[in-house]
Amino acid sequence: MLKAYSVGVVNGTSAITFSPNDLLNRETAATMLTRVFKRATLDGWTLAADSSFTLPYNQPALFADDRNISGWAKDSVYFMAANKIINGVGNNKFAPKNMTTADEANSYANTTREQALTIAVRMLENLNGK
Repeated sequence: MLKAYSVGVVNGTSAITFSPNDLLNRETAATMLTRVFKRATLDGWTLAADSSFTLPYNQPALFADDRNISGWAKDSVYFMAANKIINGVGNNKFAPKNMTTADEANSYANTTREQALTIAVRMLENLNGK
C-alpha cells in the first residue's frame, strides 16, 4: 500500500486517512487499477495529470446501468471491461456502486483497497504488450 501511494497511483479517502481495509465499489476499483496500468505503461503519467492520458481500446457496448457510472470512472470502467479485467455482473450491468439487492450482490465480490493492488499485478500480466 505504501509503495502504491509513494508512486502516486492511489490517494487517501480524505486528506488525513488512507483506509486500506475499506471495501471499494466496482467503479473505484476499476479506476484504481487503470491508474496502476497507466503508471506502469505511460511515460510521464501522474495522478494529477491523469485526465490528459487516455488508453486505446475498443469501446464495448454501454452497460445498461451506464447512467449510474460516475463520470470520473467511465473510461476506466470500460477499459477494464474491454480487457476482461473487471466484467459486468450479468444482464449487461456493471453495478458501479454495488447498489443491488443481496441476491444480486452474491454474484460478484467486493475487494479491499489492498486486494485491488494485488489484482493489479494480474492485470499487468494480462495486458502485457498492449
